[in-house]
Amino acid sequence: MAEREGFEPSMTLLPYRFSKPARSTTLPPLQGDFSLNTVYHTTTIPPCYTLTMNIVVGGPMFSGKTTWLIEYTKKLQDNSYVIYKPNLDTRYATNAIVTHHGQSLPATNINYLNPQIPKLGRSIKTILFDELNFFSFNTLFSEIQRQNKLGRDIVGVGLLFDSKKNPFGATLPLSKYVHAFIELFSICDGCGKKANHSYRKIQLKKQIAIGASEIYGACCEKCWADLQR
Repeated sequence: MAEREGFEPSMTLLPYRFSKPARSTTLPPLQGDFSLNTVYHTTTIPPCYTLTMNIVVGGPMFSGKTTWLIEYTKKLQDNSYVIYKPNLDTRYATNAIVTHHGQSLPATNINYLNPQIPKLGRSIKTILFDELNFFSFNTLFSEIQRQNKLGRDIVGVGLLFDSKKNPFGATLPLSKYVHAFIELFSICDGCGKKANHSYRKIQLKKQIAIGASEIYGACCEKCWADLQR
């Protein structure tokens, strides 16, 4: 996880809302058990919106976002997809996405400041992004639109908020342009209840801090508020 100071979603984004959580029958079933920590949102999109992404998955640290992405690929044909990850995230590997439990899949690094997807073969039908939160919405959105116009499906996962509960990177803004938004939850380190927030275990002055359980944890709303006192 890393935090970027001063990120604000584009002011051109219009208000949106999510309808009540609903199980979606259009999403492929996954082999992993996500039933206990998953909410499927159906989206209510204003007519002026263009649906650009197929699925965005968001949640706090340790909620299974990368695990979900790996499980999703099992429903795709071999050699029909490509996975991109921001070159800023070097926690476990530079050429793979890796879960906190060690599951991995090969992935291609992409510049998080200026993400440019190279020309892909016609066999590539799906583009998947890990750690959407490391990208800026303004730089990633145009590239996603370009790939979408070429007929490719786009799926991505990432943190929705940083440890201070500020919108983090491209994940939340992109969730306004999807067919399905999936929210994952973790388990609170403090009370064991459902966790929807991330927190820092140590005080760091810098805004960008790459790390895992040695720096970050997950907590519920009440425990997060207790930590701020």
